[in-house]
Amino acid sequence: MPQTKNILIFLLAFTLSGCIESYYPKEIDEAIDTYVVSGQVTSSPGYHTIRVSKASSISNPRYIPVSNCMVEVIDTDNNVFPCNSTGENGEYPIWIGEEHLSIGKGFKVNIHTPEGVEIESEFDYLKPCPEISNVYYERVDIPTTDPLYFEKGIQFKVDLLADDSYDRFFRWEIEETYEYHASYPITCYYAGSLFILPIADYSLFYCWATNPIRNIYTLSTKGLSENKFLGYKLHFVDNHTQRLMYIYSIKITQHALSESFFNYLEQLRVNSSEQGGLFDTQPISITGNLTSTNYPNLKVLGFFGASSVRSKRLFFSNVENLDFDDLYDRCSLTIVDYRLDLYEPEEYPVYLVIENNALWWANRGCFDCTEAGGTTEKPTFLP
Repeated sequence: MPQTKNILIFLLAFTLSGCIESYYPKEIDEAIDTYVVSGQVTSSPGYHTIRVSKASSISNPRYIPVSNCMVEVIDTDNNVFPCNSTGENGEYPIWIGEEHLSIGKGFKVNIHTPEGVEIESEFDYLKPCPEISNVYYERVDIPTTDPLYFEKGIQFKVDLLADDSYDRFFRWEIEETYEYHASYPITCYYAGSLFILPIADYSLFYCWATNPIRNIYTLSTKGLSENKFLGYKLHFVDNHTQRLMYIYSIKITQHALSESFFNYLEQLRVNSSEQGGLFDTQPISITGNLTSTNYPNLKVLGFFGASSVRSKRLFFSNVENLDFDDLYDRCSLTIVDYRLDLYEPEEYPVYLVIENNALWWANRGCFDCTEAGGTTEKPTFLP
């Protein structure tokens, strides 16, 4: 009889988690554990990545990639698209050209693991995707637990304007790019000796960061009289960072989904968002479209889907009625009241500021914007 265990699921494609009960056949050693598969084929030609991992225990939550699998995608015309990678970090990129990505075509994934487990998904199909309609924001002040304090920021929204030639299941993905600055240019530093620059160095002052928004944004118009929805809420950006200070850009990708893919994403969204996150909820079983063909009692988690997409990039600046002055208080200066030679070489260069005939120290990130994870190379798409 299979044994029941509570496990923590890591679904890397969506960076979300859920707890389920998993069943193990006697024929497989416990070390093989439960597999998690995620990935999709979109209508955009290029590499489509499938990720294979194992579920980890609640007591030791971690991502456990599975390498050295044989992974291939098959379409409904019996074209086979193999992966030639060993799956470093559990990621298997598969190239599919534009000629194979026509609307109405279905795709499934086949996986053979090093332990001999064979995994297969059902076919999922590319649905036609309407053009992205209006994307905009509203300045909002969100109430908090303190009745005197409101969270200031902007709420992004999108209008869906489709007709009955399209299906009724949609998803949006957001990638943000923004400019931010260090608090001080480099004018003085210590590296065994004190160096005072004749001209301020701004090489580490301007940075740009690009990040995915991790939330799941899904919408069904199945119960509506028209295939339309105005003002669907996307992400909210507050004024606690520099994201909105200079220029803020989003790349929005709209997906047209099958109903089964939509239902799977809805389960993830409800379990992770509306109920307060993984550790605030009761475990639920998130059923996908994957099975093991040679161990039918082995539960495989995740979903392999297909979606046609439309993308658009937008730029925003000069957000009205937002106050960012408090950001500069986060890089306060401390007077240097000890010998500079007490700094260790591994700390060099130690960036300093000369003010009022005294040396002042601040955190390295106050001078080097890359410390916050961005890059000094400006993206070519930014104006």
